[in-house]
Amino acid sequence: MRVRTAVAGHIRRRVWGEAETVIGAVLADPGVQRPRGLTEREETRSGSELRDGLQVFQDRYEHAVRTGEMTVLTRGGTGGGGGSAS
Repeated sequence: MRVRTAVAGHIRRRVWGEAETVIGAVLADPGVQRPRGLTEREETRSGSELRDGLQVFQDRYEHAVRTGEMTVLTRGGTGGGGGSAS
């Protein structure tokens, strides 16, 4: 039984090693790097856009916490009178 367990462990490590080699080669391919770079740039751009859009709600929350005025959290829209934290 110990031999079988040892052999299974050896096979598992060898297969994982081979898989890591193949995955590394695929990820290093220029045809994969280009779309990966585009994806990362788009994620960064989208994250910035979302952060800017959500800032109004963050300001409202901070105002509500600071003043205890919870009605500011139920205001509709994103314009005017949101209780800026500055």
